Amino acid sequence: MKASGWLGNCALVLVAAAIGWWAHGGVAVHANSAPQSELSFQFVKSDLNNALTVYDPGQHVLYVYQGASATGSATVNCSYMFHINRAGAPIQRENCKP
Repeated sequence: MKASGWLGNCALVLVAAAIGWWAHGGVAVHANSAPQSELSFQFVKSDLNNALTVYDPGQHVLYVYQGASATGSATVNCSYMFHINRAGAPIQRENCKP
């Protein structure tokens, strides 16, 4: 294998990595950045699961709405919720209360 071919491939990899690093941009969104009285939310869309999560900091509850981006009914009901009492502690999934 020629050294110039190997160096060319390395240069391409470095250029691709630099473009990827530059293009990733933006600031990460953190749920704890909202004021205590406001809800925080995150929309996740993937091939396996579409969900809207809403965090209520006053109650320490994370609500999950599955299928929020699905076509059909305009009303999306809460699928399940988590009570988060302490970071790192085990949490249990519960049915949403009507």
